[in-house]
Amino acid sequence: MKLSKLKEKLPNLTHYMQYNPAQFLREQPVDEGELKAVLEEANTYLRQVLQEPKVDPQVLIYLYSYLGNGYRVLYQTSKAVQYLEKALDLTKQEEDLQGELRALIRLGEAFKYDERHEAALACFEQALAISSYKDLENYRDYALQHMGKCLLELGEYENAILRFEEALDLRKKKNNPSLVLATETAIVLAHIIQEEEGSTPSL
Repeated sequence: MKLSKLKEKLPNLTHYMQYNPAQFLREQPVDEGELKAVLEEANTYLRQVLQEPKVDPQVLIYLYSYLGNGYRVLYQTSKAVQYLEKALDLTKQEEDLQGELRALIRLGEAFKYDERHEAALACFEQALAISSYKDLENYRDYALQHMGKCLLELGEYENAILRFEEALDLRKKKNNPSLVLATETAIVLAHIIQEEEGSTPSL
């Protein structure tokens, strides 16, 4: 199965997810049943692809990433990590640095949802390092944004805000309003949480 055909068949997962400000902007299903149905469809395609005599690695990377992201949002984190580690391994085998960077960010998010924040930060740090390559600088803001959200969950508010502000500068240069809004929302949330923590009386 060709990657272009597969992308036509499977809907964009973002349509089934929404951000929850009460959970550090983690994604949650818009409708859990619909998301599960879409993932079952993706699993069907994966089984078909694995039976083909010659498999395009990019198709597998796409399916593993798709399933990993979906299971993460459903908090089936063991499955999510399993699929996303497979995707990461394949990008390395293919020497696909752009794919590796994206896979690292996705795996980092899965580790974060599994409450393995240090493992998540390690993934984001690696993604940030890869983004120093000239042709991959366009992904640097994503690594910074995800790193900031992870630091926010760890209560490292100042460091989180610094990452968000660096991401915001890059996103303003991209002139992408939706990305700018996402980072501005994260900065506002970080300040609100920091102020609430500061106003909590000690026992």
